Amino acid sequence: MIIDDDVNIVQMLKTIIVKNKLGKVVADLNSGKHAIEEILFYTPDIVLIDYLLPHKDGVQIVKGILEKGYSGKIIMISQVEDEPMISNAYNTGVLFFIKKPINSIEVINVIKNISHNIELEKSMSIIKNVLGNINEPNTSLRETDTTKEIEGVLSEIGIIGDIGSSDII
Repeated sequence: MIIDDDVNIVQMLKTIIVKNKLGKVVADLNSGKHAIEEILFYTPDIVLIDYLLPHKDGVQIVKGILEKGYSGKIIMISQVEDEPMISNAYNTGVLFFIKKPINSIEVINVIKNISHNIELEKSMSIIKNVLGNINEPNTSLRETDTTKEIEGVLSEIGIIGDIGSSDII
């Protein structure tokens, strides 16, 4: 989702996202008036939001969505140069702050990195859920039985041969 009062910025970000196959833009807004409700409705993985918006600024919106349980990632894009304001954005829950004018390479790299982190978080969640379903080992079970059970789970989710699987075991 993109929230910016400058239609040229919105169009530029959409073009960068589509052209580089970084995802799908589910919605865009040009003010902060209904931003909280729209973000919570669409629940996008990533929100690109301007700091200075009509009706409600980006930091107020970020606070509002995080208080209401939004768990996606937030990238702030703004012309703001004031260090305390930028610091405030980071303290509120913004992961990255991209300064305008937009550098497309920076936008691409930031979105790719955040998307990669989202995928890792989803994989870890799957692993935790699967491993959480393993019953507590019976004290009579030998260590090799537990190891085989964990190897079976890792095999089921397709990561038994990946680097680090031995560390999990």
